[in-house]
Amino acid sequence: SPQGRNGNLGTGSSAPSWTNSGKFNKALSFDGNDYVNVSGGWLYSEQTVSLWAKDTWSSSSGMPISSLRWSDPDHDGFRFIGGTNKMTFSIYNNSYSEYSYDATVIGSDWHLFTMTWTTTNVKAYVDGEQVNSTNKTNIFDYNTSDMDIGRYNYQDNGYFTGQIDEVQ
Repeated sequence: SPQGRNGNLGTGSSAPSWTNSGKFNKALSFDGNDYVNVSGGWLYSEQTVSLWAKDTWSSSSGMPISSLRWSDPDHDGFRFIGGTNKMTFSIYNNSYSEYSYDATVIGSDWHLFTMTWTTTNVKAYVDGEQVNSTNKTNIFDYNTSDMDIGRYNYQDNGYFTGQIDEVQ
């Protein structure tokens, strides 16, 4: 189980900084080139991923969290993508986007983003309220992918600008 794992902060200019103004005490602050890598095994047939994030949501904010495994021609995994007044929840199975939902996000307050899935269903939540639910038809082919907090984990891009707290 991934619970209780500690991630490795990036090094040098890629290390996020700690801020005392987190949702719950301290949080990590990302300036657009920072990330945290949490190694190994983040894809399960049934899983819930959640995080608190704070940003202005006024432009493309990058990816606060992603775990994708690439194996040509397939890639499997999940990602959250911040954008202009939205958070996009995505699941990829076998090289296509099986699930993608844009949830409206307004204001620069803290927001709780949660995605949960089983072998048959996926649900998205913002601030504890369900905003979408749909059928899920595929399972992940791989389960050995790292998870990155603050960027797109397999392409070294999509860096997040803002604060992240309580990733679970």
